[in-house]
Amino acid sequence: MFDNLLRPVKEVLFSSTAKYVPKSITPNQITLLSGVFGLASAVAAFYMSFNISLLLWVINRILDGLDGVVARINNNKTEFGGLLDLYVDFCVYCAVPIGIICSEMNVGRALTLFDIYAVITLGTLLSSYMVNGVSWMVLSAILESKVKTEKKFTTVHMPTGLIEGTETIVFYIVWLLVVPISFASCVHLMLLFSLMVIYTSITRLYWAY
Repeated sequence: MFDNLLRPVKEVLFSSTAKYVPKSITPNQITLLSGVFGLASAVAAFYMSFNISLLLWVINRILDGLDGVVARINNNKTEFGGLLDLYVDFCVYCAVPIGIICSEMNVGRALTLFDIYAVITLGTLLSSYMVNGVSWMVLSAILESKVKTEKKFTTVHMPTGLIEGTETIVFYIVWLLVVPISFASCVHLMLLFSLMVIYTSITRLYWAY
C-alpha cells in the first residue's frame, strides 16, 4: 500500500550507503547474504531467540533494499539478479513464520487444540502467499506490457495492493515483538495478515477483470 510512496525515499537513503560498497561485491552476493540473514532469523525464531531473530530480520531487509540500489549505481542490473532477489525474498518470507509457529512445538509437550489452530494459520498464510504470488506476477506482466517508458526502481513493475513489502516488514517485526509475550496474539495477527494478503489478491483479480 505504501511501497510506491516510500520507494523513492528508500532509493535516496540507500544510495548514500551504496556508494561505500566495494565494487568487488556484486549485487547478487548482497542478495544471497540477505538470504543467509533471513534464514538465520527463521532458525533463531525456531529456538525462541526472538530478539536475535528480529535483529537478523532487520539486517535481511536492509540488505534486500541495498542490493538493487548497488546494481543501479554500478549499472549492473540483470534479469537474473531481479529473479534471484524475488526467490530469496519468498524463501525468507515463508521461513520466518514457519520458525515462529514451530518454536511453540519445540518445547517438548503434547500438542493442544491451539497448536493445531496455529498450524492451520501457518498453512493459510503460506497458501495466501502462493495465491498472491500468482496474482502479483501475472498482473506485473500485464503492467510490463502496457508501460514501457516509465522509470522503474525494480526489475519489473510492482502492482499495488493492501499488502506490499512495507506492510510485510512491519507485520513481521510486530510478530517477533509480540510472540515472546503472547504466542496466541502472534498467531491471531498472523491470521489477520493472511486474510489481508488474500484480500490483496482478490483486488488484483478484480483490477484485471
